[in-house]
Amino acid sequence: MLAEAFLQLKSNLELTPRFDELVQQRQNAVRDYLHNNHVGVVDTKLIGSVRRKTRIQPQSDGKFDIDILVVMGSFFNWLPVGASG
Repeated sequence: MLAEAFLQLKSNLELTPRFDELVQQRQNAVRDYLHNNHVGVVDTKLIGSVRRKTRIQPQSDGKFDIDILVVMGSFFNWLPVGASG
């Protein structure tokens, strides 16, 4: 009984093939945009539920979030331009 309940829970969290395809299309579009249009973007990495391939509960209008870590180039300090350090 416990094993059946766990399998049902696991099934409820997994992405359906159709939803997974939609998620992949959208995250690829966002990542391509970042790589092609923003100077300083070194890499992007999927994090969160997209990386784990678990369900993202869409909002009632079908929108959902995708967590993407954006790796930027090096920096040397946090001081704003014109500030003395």
